[in-house]
Amino acid sequence: NRYLGHLQPARDQHTRALAICQELGDVNDEAEILSDLAVLYGQLGQFESALRYADAAVALSDTSSYVAVAKAVAHTARSTIRSWLGDHQLAVADGLAAVTAAGRGTSLFALQTALVETAAAEQRAGLADAAAERAGHAAQLSGAVGHRHLEGRALTTLAAGYLGQGAGA
Repeated sequence: NRYLGHLQPARDQHTRALAICQELGDVNDEAEILSDLAVLYGQLGQFESALRYADAAVALSDTSSYVAVAKAVAHTARSTIRSWLGDHQLAVADGLAAVTAAGRGTSLFALQTALVETAAAEQRAGLADAAAERAGHAAQLSGAVGHRHLEGRALTTLAAGYLGQGAGA
């Protein structure tokens, strides 16, 4: 729903799912849902709520049985929110935490997403060389495993750097 522009119904469904996860004590799915809610609230322009959800996801990720992936997803969400708020240095810090965590896990998708989001945050923070290197790695990895959407986002970040626009995917 969230990706089709139906933000309110998506929020309602995520909120219901979050309550179920909390009732069952399922911290793995709870951390993922908190990250999703963080991005969703950011898309709604409710950045204070978005950061609260992202902070909760980061904190809960330590208790997940999939710590590396949960941390990568949570830090990526918080990096995205901070980029939207213009807090580019903090967005880069969260992005780097996401890349580090993803590198310790088993999810290539989490690693690719963290690389792309961190490169975009670096680009916005004026760290063009770091952004280009990270976006290049993300494009190469995403292309190699067939994640065309992430490959395209990485290439968009590279293109923005070449054009000197300072805006990533």
